[in-house]
Amino acid sequence: MKPEVKEKWLAALRSGEYPQSAHALRSNEGYCCLGVLCDLYRLENPSRWVEDHDDLGTAAVEWDPKRAVSIVVPPMVVMRWAGLSEQNPCVNLEDDEGEERVTDLANLNDSGLTFEQLADVIEEHL
Repeated sequence: MKPEVKEKWLAALRSGEYPQSAHALRSNEGYCCLGVLCDLYRLENPSRWVEDHDDLGTAAVEWDPKRAVSIVVPPMVVMRWAGLSEQNPCVNLEDDEGEERVTDLANLNDSGLTFEQLADVIEEHL
């Protein structure tokens, strides 16, 4: 991951300026950790958020549909900008029994880790 993007992402996650939500990059309630990364890209590049609705009928916001096919993972243009090889980066973490398990950032976000906890994971593993 590009160090300058990582620092911006960590600062944004820890800033308290982004309300946290789950199951979409951005929703009426807030952002997932990957949505924060998309918003940082949007602030530096000509792009926009476009409102859409997922299969459950809940309000979600989709990345510019010309560049994305999903409301839950960032488009490749964001990943290339950030220097990441995966749209939903995986990390190896230890579970309560000390066993290593592979999981992804979206799952960690949706399972209840706070942005502060996610920033710690990103800082250590990406």
